[in-house]
Amino acid sequence: MAFLRVAPGIGAFTHADEPGPRGSTVRRIRPADAAGARLWHHGAPGPTTTAMQFLLVIYIDEALLGALPAAEYDALMRDCIRHADRLQAEGTLVLAQKLQPVDRARTLRERDGGVRITDGPFAETREILAGFNLVNARDPEEAMRIARDFPWYRYGSIEVRPVDDMGAERIRVGA
Repeated sequence: MAFLRVAPGIGAFTHADEPGPRGSTVRRIRPADAAGARLWHHGAPGPTTTAMQFLLVIYIDEALLGALPAAEYDALMRDCIRHADRLQAEGTLVLAQKLQPVDRARTLRERDGGVRITDGPFAETREILAGFNLVNARDPEEAMRIARDFPWYRYGSIEVRPVDDMGAERIRVGA
């Protein structure tokens, strides 16, 4: 059975769960129309097989990154963007974004019945959330291999976290 979904930043797409290797389930994802296809990657078809999605959450240590000469940082960023373009073209990278500096962030929280909005990130930490990549991978080991191909773990860390299936959760809770 195929489902139509709309995802912010990605557009409309369909997905269908099918039997995969060794008893697994494979989700086939395709843009719903030509406009959606352009959002995936420059008009090429969307990813055709993905067993799992992982979010690569990028944290950087601003002091380490700030110590790089500007030309070296620019070269790292160019290589990173080219690498991301290759991953997107092969259907591995679904979405990638670099976040603006933490001084542009605001945090919303409720405690003891009161709502507070504060400037800056939620937690005081040396490493800051710098960006993320949403990738398709067969398993956690492949997702970690993909993360290692980005340079940013040398300047902080990359958290590799499986993405839950919100469609299944929607069904589970009857939403």
